[in-house]
Amino acid sequence: MSFEFNSDVSRVVSSSNNFFKTEKASSLFDKLSNSLKISEEKDYSTEVEVSKNEERSKLKDYENSSERAQSAINELSVANSALGEIRENLFSVKNLLSSISDDDDEGAKAEKQKEIDKNIENIDRIARETSFEDKKILDGSQEGKSYEVDESTSYQTEKAYKDASAASLGITSSDISTSENAEELSRQTDEAIEEVESRNAEISEAEEFFTKSINRNEVAAQNIVSAQSYASSMSYDTAKLLSEQVQEDIVGSSVSSLDAQANQSPNIAIDLL
Repeated sequence: MSFEFNSDVSRVVSSSNNFFKTEKASSLFDKLSNSLKISEEKDYSTEVEVSKNEERSKLKDYENSSERAQSAINELSVANSALGEIRENLFSVKNLLSSISDDDDEGAKAEKQKEIDKNIENIDRIARETSFEDKKILDGSQEGKSYEVDESTSYQTEKAYKDASAASLGITSSDISTSENAEELSRQTDEAIEEVESRNAEISEAEEFFTKSINRNEVAAQNIVSAQSYASSMSYDTAKLLSEQVQEDIVGSSVSSLDAQANQSPNIAIDLL
């Protein structure tokens, strides 16, 4: 028995090319299109609607996260401003203490004592009355407050909302009747200023954290909006056309590869067919 081999590789390649236009090939490509979710217009519309719902949900999540972050910034800003006022009063105390001299008469010393007491009272008043959304925030009741940014991220404060009264800042007495008392008050005032400044620094870090969180949310939301705009401009026919173009590219690549094999080795090309 003898076997006859078809050595007309070009004709075989041409026949192979024709295969891609047959009903069988069309069926295969329909399956490919179906895997891309655009084989039927109703499927495409359903997928688009599902995608839109998911994107709306993500946008809402970003919006809620940004609102929480902005609320945190607002509260921190109130605390920061109040601490700034406390710091100014502490500096006033420091300046008054620096102005005390042995040459002061009783009247001058009494006047300075009065001013120092007034500054201490201001500090206590600010700590007692500073509030955000009807909540006291510098009386110690909010110490260690935690903010939830989103489902996976939170921010824990440490000193930002600690009690900011004069006593809590380490000032045990405002009496300057003796030089020893004045020196002790000066030391305590220096330490109180350092403490307030450290709280200001923590608040600044927290504000930066939440600002970056808002910026990230804005970028992510803008990307979704841009994608929605592009998707809305693409009709089913356009999507179908893109799918068909992908099919043609696959066919073209297959035929080109087969032609290349035929040119290099006819036997290999025949085996592939």
